[in-house]
Amino acid sequence: MITTERNVGEHTVHGRRVHIIEITWRGKDGRSYDIQDAETGDTLTMQESFDAYPTPEQMADVVAECYGTGRGSAHEPAYRFPAAGACDEANRSATFAPRTSDDTLPYIEVGGVLTFLYLHHQGGAVRVSVDLDDPATYLLRPDGTVPVQVTIQGTVVFDDSEQGRANPAATRDRLIGQLIAAYDGNATRALLDLARAADIGVNYLDRKWFTSYLREFHGIDLTDEQWRGISGHLEDYDDHISAYGRPNVQHEFAIEVCRMAGVLPPAEDGDHSDD
Repeated sequence: MITTERNVGEHTVHGRRVHIIEITWRGKDGRSYDIQDAETGDTLTMQESFDAYPTPEQMADVVAECYGTGRGSAHEPAYRFPAAGACDEANRSATFAPRTSDDTLPYIEVGGVLTFLYLHHQGGAVRVSVDLDDPATYLLRPDGTVPVQVTIQGTVVFDDSEQGRANPAATRDRLIGQLIAAYDGNATRALLDLARAADIGVNYLDRKWFTSYLREFHGIDLTDEQWRGISGHLEDYDDHISAYGRPNVQHEFAIEVCRMAGVLPPAEDGDHSDD
């Protein structure tokens, strides 16, 4: 059983502050020494303590093993969010401040991060603003950023956490869903505006086009089930257009717009040699 634990030293190893914790044991002679992350309180020597005060080389090896940076390495240490105990301590130490003058706003401060929450009269909304100017050092990634995740009614609307960065596909799906929702579900309009903003020419077939086409040329009223079957194949449309052959739809359009823009000379009557 542990009798005493005390901090007997502090060192900076690979840019990270660590404490040396001396441990004595009831009924046993001698001492043990652990290396502890000074910012998070995590014990880095979980597998085995040292029987003597660790040397600089031993400290460097432990930090390198835990944070992925070797002695003399140019790589940044691997990032780890604070441990559960450190998070709980920070949450219990949170500061709440109401508005006290015309120049202040109500906020909560946790780990040096200020989150302002207030009724914004000019914007006609409840506004949430996060200030990351002076976060606690234990929150900082090697690139100087702080992982932030924002939820509204349980739905993640912004995610720059390590999990979010590790799953870019989920992030893209969420952003696409938010974009379509901003257009009241009109994905076609969202696509066209996005293409216009990115200077991309697009051709599209959507449900409205198929509804009109099937009714006019085949006398069929498109059902939801039929549309689900059709929509599953629309991703092949780009390949179909690209492989259309002669007349080449893409080349014809490219030539036309290049002529209109003055990039290519105007076509002479009856001249289709470059189509």
